[in-house]
Amino acid sequence: MKFDFLKNKKILLTIIASSIVFGLIFTFTGHSAIKATSDDKFCVSCHTWMQPMVDTYLDDKHGGKNQYGIKTTCVSCHLPHSSLASYLFTKGVNGVVEVTSALTKDPNKMNWQEHRKNRESFVYDSGCLNCHKNIEETESQSTAATKMHNLYTKYKNADKDPLKCTSCHKNVGHEDLSKVLYDRTHEPVGEWEEDLK
Repeated sequence: MKFDFLKNKKILLTIIASSIVFGLIFTFTGHSAIKATSDDKFCVSCHTWMQPMVDTYLDDKHGGKNQYGIKTTCVSCHLPHSSLASYLFTKGVNGVVEVTSALTKDPNKMNWQEHRKNRESFVYDSGCLNCHKNIEETESQSTAATKMHNLYTKYKNADKDPLKCTSCHKNVGHEDLSKVLYDRTHEPVGEWEEDLK
């Protein structure tokens, strides 16, 4: 059997060219799909069953109610930004969980307050620090905040009970979330004092 270098070279070049074309198509299609499913409008369209979360997000500074009208997307907080692999894996797992929950759970029977105790598992510090880059290096607006951010820096990688952004910022991204959730299951209490939020 004689080796035909010219013929095999053409086959090899065809395989390489095809691989590059398919790789580019896969990359651009994948990027477009990730971008399309990362927009807050996409998340809100499926999360109408989580209406308290949607409403409080839209009323929050992070949802666009700030002097600049700047909005973060849901994935800014609810997906890790430490690596692309971690981001994509968590996005895939969350997608399956969220679709399953939307199809099988009754939002009126959901104990949202109990669910919020796990907030540190679905709000990622890497997302917070992606926007608030200098929080660990700069002085905050108040002495108390500066002290707390220094404690966060010291204990964020602790082996036991590490501090997370949501350890202190319990309603971050969702204005008056505690009150809204309380009012869903109790007699409304009226306005809450700022320090009770």
